[in-house]
Amino acid sequence: MIESYLPFRSIFDQVWSGKRHVVMGASQIDRFGNQNFAAIGDYRKPKAQLLGMRGAPGNVINHATTYWVPNQARSFSETV
Repeated sequence: MIESYLPFRSIFDQVWSGKRHVVMGASQIDRFGNQNFAAIGDYRKPKAQLLGMRGAPGNVINHATTYWVPNQARSFSETV
């Protein structure tokens, strides 16, 4: 069952017209909306290495963006 279909050639029309809405997850976020997606802890010796950018800038350019953030104290920090 196919609920929807968008041919690849039509993707660029969606991207450049701003009709797409992007939903992304955030590992850490501060009160200003800055997202940490590189590492948790000291950058030279992190406790955890995160996925990093991997397409995030290209996905959010020219689009409405919503961040899904788990409601946990460790997801929100003073600075990222």
